[in-house]
Amino acid sequence: MTSVTTRAGDLGRACRMISALVDLALALGGRHYLAYQTCPTRNQVIQGYPEIDEFFAKKVALDPEGRFSNGFFETYAPRALREKP
Repeated sequence: MTSVTTRAGDLGRACRMISALVDLALALGGRHYLAYQTCPTRNQVIQGYPEIDEFFAKKVALDPEGRFSNGFFETYAPRALREKP
């Protein structure tokens, strides 16, 4: 079994592998697991979860001040939802 360490380059290699696995899941008509790592592209996330922007819009409606946020939201939510007026 291969492990991922904190050495330079390891996260990049892991993300490339995860991205390839996401592509495979999507090609087979499946969805991928939404992990805390933000390796998949926004396009991959949208392909697997076409309703994700509705989820983000509801999050913003319920939390307009953005008190509850994380890297997932900051990476994948549309820019218009992430920017505060």
